Amino acid sequence: DITKVDIIDNSHMSGTNYVSAVAVYKNGKPERKLFRRYNLDLDKNDDYAAMYEVITRRYQKEDNRPDLLLVDGGKGQVSTALRALKSIEVDIPVAGIVKDDKHRTRGLINQKGKELELNKRSNEYFLLVRMQDDVHNYSLDHQQARSKKTTLRSVFDNVKGLGPARQRALLDKYKSISNIKL
Repeated sequence: DITKVDIIDNSHMSGTNYVSAVAVYKNGKPERKLFRRYNLDLDKNDDYAAMYEVITRRYQKEDNRPDLLLVDGGKGQVSTALRALKSIEVDIPVAGIVKDDKHRTRGLINQKGKELELNKRSNEYFLLVRMQDDVHNYSLDHQQARSKKTTLRSVFDNVKGLGPARQRALLDKYKSISNIKL
């Protein structure tokens, strides 16, 4: 009986500012207070390394474990998730969310690599799409905020004597870095 499902999504900006997010659903409803974001320090574009890191960090604690773990991706992401869980000696069923060539949810892939097609008019399909959209937006929001912060930090770090208060004041007045550059 599956009551708690975690779904994981990774996000990055051209291989930088890697983040991962976990959305938690209980009995088909989002538990937003349990959603979590993870900053990842990867030096290259590696979705598998990101997946491995967030899974090993999250599931070492028993209180975080779901009845089912969904990962955004196919066979590679599922096998990476299983390898990460095995490394910390945790047994959680894993399935991957497979997308079509237009990046729309097509089905699930089980731990044995078999794809399960979903009825696109079923409640289960709509729930899966909603879950996938939730975690994707949650990770993307965090990734964009992190990218903005590091971009601002790198530009302002080169200005001697410009502290956080003055940086905020400049951004409040000019609204963007490009306006300050003019």
